[in-house]
Amino acid sequence: MTRIASTFLLISVSLLSGYAQNFTLDSLRYRLRNVEEDSLRVITLNEIAYRSIGIDPLLAKDDVIVAYNKAKEIGFEKGQARSLVVMGSVYWGLGNYEEALSHYLDALKEYQKLDDIKGRSDCLNNIGEVYKKLGEYKNALDYLKHALTLREQIYGVGKSTLSYSNLGELYTLMNDFSKAEEYYKIALRAAIETNDARGHSYVKNGLGSLYSAQKKYKKAIPYFLEAIQLRKETNDIRGIAYSYTDLGETYFMLNELDSSRYYFQEGLYVASQVKAIDVRVRLYQYMSKLDSLRGDFDNAYYNFRKHAVLKDSLFNIEKASQIARMEAEYQNEILIQANETKEAELRERNTLIIAVIMMFILLAALTRAFYQQRTSQKKINNTLLSKNDQIERQNLEIQSQASQLKNLNQNLENLNQSLEGKINERTELLEARNKDLAEYAFIHAHELRAPVANILGLVQLLKHTDLNEKDREMVDHLYTATEELDKVIRNIASKEEGS
Repeated sequence: MTRIASTFLLISVSLLSGYAQNFTLDSLRYRLRNVEEDSLRVITLNEIAYRSIGIDPLLAKDDVIVAYNKAKEIGFEKGQARSLVVMGSVYWGLGNYEEALSHYLDALKEYQKLDDIKGRSDCLNNIGEVYKKLGEYKNALDYLKHALTLREQIYGVGKSTLSYSNLGELYTLMNDFSKAEEYYKIALRAAIETNDARGHSYVKNGLGSLYSAQKKYKKAIPYFLEAIQLRKETNDIRGIAYSYTDLGETYFMLNELDSSRYYFQEGLYVASQVKAIDVRVRLYQYMSKLDSLRGDFDNAYYNFRKHAVLKDSLFNIEKASQIARMEAEYQNEILIQANETKEAELRERNTLIIAVIMMFILLAALTRAFYQQRTSQKKINNTLLSKNDQIERQNLEIQSQASQLKNLNQNLENLNQSLEGKINERTELLEARNKDLAEYAFIHAHELRAPVANILGLVQLLKHTDLNEKDREMVDHLYTATEELDKVIRNIASKEEGS
């Protein structure tokens, strides 16, 4: 009798990153056209697919397949996990609960690898909801309680409207009405405290289902009506279709067939808007029963045929979904092989590029070494040229000094030859006139001193010139002889003076 499980499930998936939460579906599609980063494209596509489930599940499926393949291609694990969750919700919306369960289980494995407690709690909740839908209540209870434990760690005790409400619905199906009411009351407090209008509508619908299960139909009706009003305020179209169905069934149980028919028709209209085939299948079945009770067998047959056709189409959709999944897996396999080939080619290209780069680096190093050597050699050559210039200048100076020295030596030789001749002449003159000098020495002694002094001065000058050893020895002897002559003259003079 419960009708809100699938609606609960759709909002149980964790919302994507904050940038996408506040955008409408149109603004998300606009954003998708302007997003360049692959990971953001995956996030946006997942959000578009999630929000499209209540409008067109098949369109949502196309979007989430693209998101999953792109996430897998770029290695975006969180995006892959989210795509698996959304795909599970797509199959839930199509009424294919086995496929939904398979995708939720795959998503749970991914979130466990990522150690994402929020993702794990959402998957556990969704898995529990699928088991609830399949009538496997024990499994459903285990998963829903595990999900509640994680959510209490995240939000705190008594804060998760969704988890408490889902457990309330499960206990209703298990006919444990006291437990169901206990969890619904906790969920209602949580919805009011957190100002969760959407969660509030689920709790109200759940309480209506609880009282309807207890055959308290009159008490159930106001809760369904409140749920419809809240769902209109939150624009939960699919939820409205469920509440109309539950309300029509309640009036059906009260045998108020006109009211029942009215709400069934309202439910059909809303379910058609969002292409909720599973809801329409159920509604046409009720409409067929209702027309049978009224004796309108033509309409009963018509509605039964609509029920059968939609049920078959739902089965075909399931088969088509399975085929599409196999094709997607095959395409993924082809893409993986193509990627592996491209990666191998890329590795070869990278190896070649690295080898070329290494060659360029080596060539650059050799060029740099050669340039440095050339620069160093040029500096050395410039230094050598400078040194050669200095040596050449020094050689010129030495040659000039040598020429000057040679001239001095020549002058000295000429002087020596002239002096030697003069000495010889004077010696001969002195020997010829020795007697005369002896006689007149005392008279002319003072006249002799002047030339002797000149000779001493000249010899003294010669001593201060650059002479070789032989010439210097000769000059020394000349100086000594001249000095002795001077002494003789002085002695003569002194004797003359003494006499």
